[in-house]
Amino acid sequence: MSWTKSETQLETTHLHGNFDMLKSKILLLTLTLLLLLMGTAWGRSCVRSVGSGPSFTVCPVVVIAGPNGHFHFNIISGNPNVEYEVLLNGKKSVSRGRLKKFKSELPFGKLYSYLVIKSVGQWESSSATILVLSPKLKKINADKEIFISTIPQVFGYELTESGTLFTVLNAGFGGKSLKVSLDNTTLMATNLSPISNSPQLFETHFNTKKLTNGKHSLKAQLLLITGEKLFATATITVQKYIPRPVVKSLEVSPKEVSPQKITLTVSAVIKDKTGIKSVEINGVAADAKKGKWVALVPVDFSKVKTCASTNVKFTVKATNNFNESTESSSTVKISVKFIPSVPTNLHKTSVTANSISISWNASREASYYKIYRSTDGLNFSQIATTTSTSYSDKELSPSTTYYYKVTSVNDCGESDFSNVISVVTPFIWWWLIGIFTSFIALLLLTIYY
Repeated sequence: MSWTKSETQLETTHLHGNFDMLKSKILLLTLTLLLLLMGTAWGRSCVRSVGSGPSFTVCPVVVIAGPNGHFHFNIISGNPNVEYEVLLNGKKSVSRGRLKKFKSELPFGKLYSYLVIKSVGQWESSSATILVLSPKLKKINADKEIFISTIPQVFGYELTESGTLFTVLNAGFGGKSLKVSLDNTTLMATNLSPISNSPQLFETHFNTKKLTNGKHSLKAQLLLITGEKLFATATITVQKYIPRPVVKSLEVSPKEVSPQKITLTVSAVIKDKTGIKSVEINGVAADAKKGKWVALVPVDFSKVKTCASTNVKFTVKATNNFNESTESSSTVKISVKFIPSVPTNLHKTSVTANSISISWNASREASYYKIYRSTDGLNFSQIATTTSTSYSDKELSPSTTYYYKVTSVNDCGESDFSNVISVVTPFIWWWLIGIFTSFIALLLLTIYY
């Protein structure tokens, strides 16, 4: 059969038209299947295995552990004799056998883990992946296609400057891209595999240091290959905590000082010390020591009236991790005393059978002196006071040892004792001579008369 040029052209056009129609049908069928898969995948709570081995279904896709970290999931299969192996994060095998239900607990300290369940056939295997989340990830709805949560959800009270955002995508096909923003500022944007049939978790860190107090909006947007957009929102609260240094107690040492410049050791115990980065006491940096803030604070008492108490003000300034500061003041009574110095160079100046004179060097700021005496060197008693730097002790016994010491006194108090001296009164020889002479005279009178 021979075709004319015009007929050939017509037939070719007809064939092209049929081919274009066939491509359209194939494309439409593909999209229909994809939409069907997406429609059955997004929002479902189970995931089917992939691979050439025995097929099975795991429910749920996203498991939320209980308060004690325990969780469980179910395996649905038409073959009760299939053996399954459970791998933690796809590596460490945690169980193997003919399982229908699986119970375990989240590894200590972990916020999430992936579990891979594999069916083991004679030669081939199939696998499915689920996601286990810590109960610390609050406000989670595992039935949603996309959801987000943060740790912590309130920032500032513990002065946490950064948080962690967890964005979880449920199992499903057709994901194209994921974008996460904080107050319309993009935190993370990534492209997705449109054929992934496993749950996915994205961990994103963000900083709260520049955020103002109040509530802030987090938003995750999942773009599907069909152009449809799925959203998830969350709220974080920023409460920048300003430490209020309420002074629970304030210790000062010493509390009795001389009228001069002196350095005091000041220890402040702050009732609410959450988040305090540094402390100053009267402008002097304090060090944290055993629950206290200790500073060496210089104070000038040289112009304070002697022998009186004075109130000294101590201001405690606390600064938090946001460099915000508050102050609290307390007053402490300090006793300003100037006790006179100890008398020195106590010595005897003259001695008779019944008197002893002593002398010493004057003490600075002394109003008078106290003289103490003892006959055994141990038990002293006060015998006199004098404003002079010498004293004469009379009506003493001859041939006796006496001990003396002196203190200086003013309105502020009494000094320590001076050096101790011992003095011996002499024996009275003329008294013996008189007795002997009288005895001889009496004897002579007796002989002659």
